[in-house]
Amino acid sequence: MFNLQFVVIEFTNSTNEIIFNFNDDFLNQNPNPTETLYEDSIYHFDTKGLINFFYLLDKIKIKELTRDQKRKGFYELKVLKNPSLKKATKVNQNNAKDLISHRNSISDLALPFFIKNIYHPKLSHKDFQTKGISWLKHGKSKILADDMGLGKTLQAISASAELIREKKITNVLIICPTALCSNWAFEINKWLPNFSVIQINNAGKAKNDIWNKLYNFSHFMITNYEQLRKMPEILEKNSIDLIIADEAHKIRKGSSEIYNSISKLTYSRFWALSGTPIEKDEDDVAHLLKIIDPELNLPVLKKLDTFSLKVTLKDYLLRRMKADVLDELVEIEEIRHEIDLSDNQKKSYERILQSEEIKNRKQSLKIFSSLKAICDLDSSSNSSSKIEYVEELSEKIFERGEKCVIFSFWLDPLYRLNEILDKKFGRNSNRLFIGSLDSKERENVLSDFKNSKDCFILLCSGKLGSEGLNLTEANHVIFFNKWWNPSNNDQARDRIYRIGQEKKCFIHSLITLNTIEGRVNEILSEKDKISDEIIESLVKNEIKEI
Repeated sequence: MFNLQFVVIEFTNSTNEIIFNFNDDFLNQNPNPTETLYEDSIYHFDTKGLINFFYLLDKIKIKELTRDQKRKGFYELKVLKNPSLKKATKVNQNNAKDLISHRNSISDLALPFFIKNIYHPKLSHKDFQTKGISWLKHGKSKILADDMGLGKTLQAISASAELIREKKITNVLIICPTALCSNWAFEINKWLPNFSVIQINNAGKAKNDIWNKLYNFSHFMITNYEQLRKMPEILEKNSIDLIIADEAHKIRKGSSEIYNSISKLTYSRFWALSGTPIEKDEDDVAHLLKIIDPELNLPVLKKLDTFSLKVTLKDYLLRRMKADVLDELVEIEEIRHEIDLSDNQKKSYERILQSEEIKNRKQSLKIFSSLKAICDLDSSSNSSSKIEYVEELSEKIFERGEKCVIFSFWLDPLYRLNEILDKKFGRNSNRLFIGSLDSKERENVLSDFKNSKDCFILLCSGKLGSEGLNLTEANHVIFFNKWWNPSNNDQARDRIYRIGQEKKCFIHSLITLNTIEGRVNEILSEKDKISDEIIESLVKNEIKEI
């Protein structure tokens, strides 16, 4: 069998036309280089450039060329289609049996280390991303903590792909929150067309059987944290070349079940990704360092003073902020829209403030929530000045041919907007992206929003939108309301304001005048979050103004 390190394969204009460039050592050892290349080999190139092992030699038609062309290894390959496996396949107990049945025909995947250009032709890394990719590759234990929107996912998959091509690793296990699994698969398929990816979610009782059949079945295996609370047996028995843990702050608690489970794994490299600052809790930092670098001594880490621990962390950490790379980001405009309550909203608002319940200090949080809810939507009359304003704003966005994500941390306004936008723009104009959707439904919703020209509005739960999603197809965000913690709002905004965005971004915040919401917004501009004491004070001030 030939040694592939002697061979470089370049795609020409067509993915079916391939040039084999053999170096002199290979040519000296093999007088008939192309015959040697095919001898006993079981791989083929499908029409998308994905490389799989198959016994398809009899289906490869080799065009007769001149002696010189043969020496250079110029051949046209035809009839190359993958009959079994799609590039991205989501696996659960419902379709695992069908997928596993292809195992005998697929055998194994070739590693694309002989592909000259592993990236999609349209991919161009920013300078800071190129540095991040190099930083990830050179070292085995890494924490990539770039600010939200700077492309941690892209840097991680790019560095992984280069390591695979360089034959330094063969498999990658990506662990992330359930809501982000499809996003990882989407990014790999989009930017790494020569690599395969499989998602393994919700395996249920068939977990061990599915993992046994699919382990090392593709270049990238994606799963969620829940899948690993009880570790699949094959992962415990085998060493993993590279683990990528997205939203890694979820595994920083040493007492958590998922931390203890992942700690049992054997791996050569571990990259933790997180846009959330991790330096605040020293115990969390010690545990995270231990999990990315098992050779560290946890008791010693815990005894380090604050300064020494930060020095240790610095050796593993790379964090760039948006302010550091502003010249590589598009322009952003933040717009505050101040809106009066409708007459019905005002009546319901004043009714709560005049109720007997308002006198009970223990009811402050309940009253606060009720007042905030009325600022969005008066449920007794379905009246909402914000919804009327969003209708007008949506019409302008529609006329510009642009897309928008509307965030709300309460669901009732999203349901009402869904009904109104359906009537105004048609049922295909918008999609709800909320917590009650299962992973497949979420995947379909995001696919519609990203790919359909008709769908230009995503009605998104603020809690779902604050983690990891890439929504750069939109360049408008409308905050129907905001959360009490500004970092949650920033994370939601950064779904569109991130690397990959090519249009100017508009961030619209809807604030009702002369209400508790307006006062909350003023406080949030100065403080990190709203405390219980602040809530009680706000309610008291509302009463005084009646």
